[in-house]
Amino acid sequence: MYGKKKKNISGITLVELVIAMGIMGIVMAIIFNLFVFSSKTFIKGDKQYEIQSDMRIAMDSVVNHIRTATQVTLLSGDDSKAEIAGSQPFNYFFIDGTALYHAKYDESKDSHTILKITDKLAPDNSEFTRIKDDLLGITLASENSGQTYLVNSETLLMNF
Repeated sequence: MYGKKKKNISGITLVELVIAMGIMGIVMAIIFNLFVFSSKTFIKGDKQYEIQSDMRIAMDSVVNHIRTATQVTLLSGDDSKAEIAGSQPFNYFFIDGTALYHAKYDESKDSHTILKITDKLAPDNSEFTRIKDDLLGITLASENSGQTYLVNSETLLMNF
């Protein structure tokens, strides 16, 4: 009687506990890395959406004004600023630095009101070009984290 061992001893050994904690640590590290990766991907996608949305809104604004124009003249940014300062009775779109502006002529004040449409442009890749007499090409670009986002439009000038 005294020499018999109990057969149903429940519990775990220290070795089993260490192995279970090691496996649990590896699983937790994988889950954490997956969470960090998905968070970074979500933030990058959100920034891309924001930039593309701003570019589309800016393009829509420019296209809507240009489609109803009766005269379109392409000027450099400096030339358009000089004409705005001279209070020429026209509306202007111009790029200054990383911003796209709309200078809207107000007849009652005999001056222009300058509105910033967007301030996220990549000025080296953004341009207005005359494709044909009645067709204007517009390219607006923005950069984020080394990636360039382009929004292009070919706008028919209907009132010419």
